[in-house]
Amino acid sequence: MAEKTKTYPLTPAQKMHFYTQLQCSGHPEVLNIGTSIFMNGEMDFEVLRDAFLKSYDRYEAAHIRFRKDKNGDICQYLSSDPMNEAEFLDFAAWGKTQEEAEAELKRLTAIPMERFDSQMFRLYYVRMPNGYTGVFFLVDHMAWDSSSIIVFISDVIEIYCNALYDTPYPKDLRSYIQSLEKDLKYAGSKAEERDRQFWEETVLSDEPIFTDILGPSRLDNARKETGDPDKRSAKVTSQTVVADICNFSLEEEPSNKLMEYCKQKNVPMVCLLISALRTYLSKFNRYAEDISIKTTVSRRGTVLEKKSGGTRIHFFPFRMKFSNSMKYIDSIRKIQEMQNKIFRHANYDPIKLNGEICKRFGNQPGESYDSVSLTYQPMSFRESNDMLKDIDYEAKWLSNGVAAQPYYLTVMHNPETRGLDFFWEYQKDAATPEQLEYIYYYLCKILFEVIEDDERTINEIIETV
Repeated sequence: MAEKTKTYPLTPAQKMHFYTQLQCSGHPEVLNIGTSIFMNGEMDFEVLRDAFLKSYDRYEAAHIRFRKDKNGDICQYLSSDPMNEAEFLDFAAWGKTQEEAEAELKRLTAIPMERFDSQMFRLYYVRMPNGYTGVFFLVDHMAWDSSSIIVFISDVIEIYCNALYDTPYPKDLRSYIQSLEKDLKYAGSKAEERDRQFWEETVLSDEPIFTDILGPSRLDNARKETGDPDKRSAKVTSQTVVADICNFSLEEEPSNKLMEYCKQKNVPMVCLLISALRTYLSKFNRYAEDISIKTTVSRRGTVLEKKSGGTRIHFFPFRMKFSNSMKYIDSIRKIQEMQNKIFRHANYDPIKLNGEICKRFGNQPGESYDSVSLTYQPMSFRESNDMLKDIDYEAKWLSNGVAAQPYYLTVMHNPETRGLDFFWEYQKDAATPEQLEYIYYYLCKILFEVIEDDERTINEIIETV
């Protein structure tokens, strides 16, 4: 374990999340991520508790704490404090219904963390009314992301199975401090200058144009309100940050068809999904050809980055400016090429880039060119751990009740159905579940038209759906 008293500056990824919290003033719970993983049957909670304690001791990132330095700036350090004792939620013994148990977990997800000198996660052992048992794990996004959650929980499961079934003990995890120090050396480096030049050429060279998932009315209203018929940006902030989630599940067989298509064409699933979202935005924004969305980059390309934990996600504008007369398969490959370039330049500070965009094009606070963020999670708990491949379990992400973005779509693999889930987090005054279901319906229509015949042009696909 690294030195506990030494403090370090925040990384750009951490600053981005702290900035999100400031945007949602009065709602610190916006940084909460709640996830549950329950097995069908009774777990040995004493062995499970011991597994968490052992994994905590060997996972540096679980010891991340924050404090203010003498100048009032927020910094981070690793604490030597033992893990806080977990609470046991025995909903079955308490006579709770499944709905009541799920409502309580949702309530817990909305309780913010203590920001300074405090453990950045809360753990609960759970027995559900339906006979499933397991853990509810609540973390703060300034210290954790989905990848680090999966690494930690998978490590716990392997230690648990080793104790009960004599399976192999998991390999050592990697040092968070080593990864952090590497990140902090980036500022002012030649690599940062190369990345700045890339974003200058791709995003800052000429002004993008706003496209909304609900159509052109938001941009039209912005033009009317400002008296500028050529205005290209629009406000994406809502009157309230109150949010909810809704999920639409694609069955296993059609999901496998999409996966098989990507395998045959040698294109990543995320590029197929991005192309479908671009096509949808074009169809409902007057056949626009200059489309921007926000994409997420996990920045976990090396073993150190994958196994060291923390929060590493960066959000970047993904601008797709090409003709709708292009063959669809060519557009997917173009998106793949663009995405690979973004990956190579993804260490650039996203807050700095956003400031440069606003300054270059004179945008007001809250204005943007993208309305929706898209994330694809290729790895679930099942894919990350061989011990879960044949076990009946369920894993869920829970809403904290607040969102900084109007629409955030995550596509991920469902361990129960083995299909794809289209998981929306949305601000409640920005869209309704019915509108999001409508979008899901069109995305699926586009996807299956594409895999049927991807030699057609984008326009031909748009006209078909």
